[in-house]
Amino acid sequence: MIPARKQFKAKQTKHAPAAAGSQQKNAASMCCKADNLAVTLVSVDELTSYKGNARTHSRRQVRQIADSIAQFGFTNPVLIDDDGMIIAGHGRVKAAKLLGLAAIPTLRLSHLSDSEKRAYMIADNKLAERAGWDRKILATELQALIDLDFEVGVTGFDVDEIEIILEGTDKPTPEGANAEREVPNPLPAVSRPGDRWLLGAHQLICSDRLDAADDADVAIRGWQKHTGKSVMLAGTPLTFEEIQQSRTLPPAAPSAIAIDDTPAAAEMR
Repeated sequence: MIPARKQFKAKQTKHAPAAAGSQQKNAASMCCKADNLAVTLVSVDELTSYKGNARTHSRRQVRQIADSIAQFGFTNPVLIDDDGMIIAGHGRVKAAKLLGLAAIPTLRLSHLSDSEKRAYMIADNKLAERAGWDRKILATELQALIDLDFEVGVTGFDVDEIEIILEGTDKPTPEGANAEREVPNPLPAVSRPGDRWLLGAHQLICSDRLDAADDADVAIRGWQKHTGKSVMLAGTPLTFEEIQQSRTLPPAAPSAIAIDDTPAAAEMR
């Protein structure tokens, strides 16, 4: 007999205000869990991948990681356990092999239990996805690098993505104009969580993050304006504008013409 699957129950942690002394004690306790951490060089051949690693890395992304390492150095040690199994940094190890590096910096997390290792592998990736971007600040920083003739490709953003970001930022407001005027009846967002938009050879996936749909719409309209091409919704033959029309138009009103379906009326037709 196959045992029933355990029901998932999320623990709800209540964060009550703590006294200063208690906060210091908790911080010290957390630090003591990993008080013997030290960066050590380990041969790439001695490292093993975790078979249950759910994070995937395309060849293109591994190449980008390798370019970043070549530019900045190996600044982010790979996290491993006492047996040399990779806990976090599978992509960096692949990039190291691509660069032909014999040894790379690592940190051994000896204090983690087997269940904590599995959980950390997921948390390390998922928590990073929760972060967003301040698009105006990002555009300013990217433009500053461009002005300095720095190779912005090592930031992880493609040229097309950078153009979309720079194109989508607000232009300076002319003197005397009311910069805080409200736009009447703003259009509802077209994109929905899970949408996969095709921007030429690139893809844009709308997440479930707050304001992600609005950000996706801005990026799509900026790309279309810059390239003169249409963005398509993956899996359909429809363009962004056609999807917008189908999702934002109000439902058709019922016909006001009454149709007489009585037998007598049918004989007269």
